[in-house]
Amino acid sequence: MPWEGDQPYRLLFDAHPQPMWVFDQDSKRMLAVNAAAITRYGYTREEFLQVTIMDIRRTPQGQRLTAEQIDSDPVGTDGLRLTCRWQHALKDGGVIDVEVTSSDLRWEGRAARLVVVNEVTERLLLERQAQQARTESQAAHQLLNRVIDRVGDAIIALDNDLCFTYLNAPALLLLQRSQVEQLIGRYIWDEYELEQGRAFHHAYTKALRTQTPDVFEAFYAPFDKWIEVRVFPSPEGLSIFCNDITERKLFEQLLLDRERDFRLLAEQMPALIYRAGFEPPFPALYVSPYINRLGYTVNEWLADPHAWASKLHPHDTERVMRALSANHEAGNENQV
Repeated sequence: MPWEGDQPYRLLFDAHPQPMWVFDQDSKRMLAVNAAAITRYGYTREEFLQVTIMDIRRTPQGQRLTAEQIDSDPVGTDGLRLTCRWQHALKDGGVIDVEVTSSDLRWEGRAARLVVVNEVTERLLLERQAQQARTESQAAHQLLNRVIDRVGDAIIALDNDLCFTYLNAPALLLLQRSQVEQLIGRYIWDEYELEQGRAFHHAYTKALRTQTPDVFEAFYAPFDKWIEVRVFPSPEGLSIFCNDITERKLFEQLLLDRERDFRLLAEQMPALIYRAGFEPPFPALYVSPYINRLGYTVNEWLADPHAWASKLHPHDTERVMRALSANHEAGNENQV
């Protein structure tokens, strides 16, 4: 690219807003420099013309280049030197990140190279900050996932179309899947039986419609499980916290069955059977229908917390109350 004494191009060079210079191909010494380079790099024009390109250019790792490395800068198919990213040293010792475009030319009879500098320090800083933020976000997300996976609750997120957007490890176990990818993005009732999950579907659609949290228990027959569900809606969808409460429901049913059997037995016995609370004043919790023989209805007897104690035989009152108090203090529930 010849450029010898071409005044219009020289004016363009001097006035260009980006730093530009020309250096000698043999000595690598600066031959010309524009005002933008003087301003950015901190040298006077005279000082600039005393330095070489090796005084300016650094590798991306901050190392000084040799003349041989500068001579080996790659050339593109169009004859221009390929744009490269380097670091440049300023007069005050500071370093800036740059992308450099250069081309060979003749300058005042010498083989020279024209260099145009595009500073990217701020852009690279922003890129590094963004990458760091992404890395920290990923680390925080991974930590959060590890914590959530250790929580006992199965946690499920659905979007407004009831498609899965998130599941933790307990949720996969509850929903009988081995990988998150098996459910993410899928409509819940394409994966599970709507007819068996009407209670769940009704609660989910109601929460989305009303934007009101809900808590309920429901049985899902295909899993043979009772599930306690807490639903928290948002404009983006639902956050659902689930617990398998099958064992608790079975235990509750066992207690109900035993209570029923006890009552059936007690109500057939030709004797007065009652059950009192463990805390003073030891109110009656249950009394069999045989209480009618004493002239009381069941409701009358249960309505008065002191009823059974007041009807004790005077000879037994002190002994029974003393034994009950002793049992209460000792934490025993033995019958007296």
